[in-house]
Amino acid sequence: MSHSKHTKRGKSYSLNAWLSSGKKYIVSCSQCGVTGFKPSILESGFSDDTERRLIKNELTKIHEPLELNELGLCEQCAKLLNINS
Repeated sequence: MSHSKHTKRGKSYSLNAWLSSGKKYIVSCSQCGVTGFKPSILESGFSDDTERRLIKNELTKIHEPLELNELGLCEQCAKLLNINS
């Protein structure tokens, strides 16, 4: 039986199964719900140990970097809310 039947589209089976500590680096916009990873994992000192290297490799395959502001909004949502207010 394929593992894809037990996971949602766009989710990594290996990240959920054996890299569960990598979930703390996944973020989503509180307004639109777009999902990405924290850009801090792209810094040079992040992947010093093996586990972090695996987390970085998996997340960069699946998601794009997503910078959130202090309210948890992505750049596009923050711009829209500033225009409308």
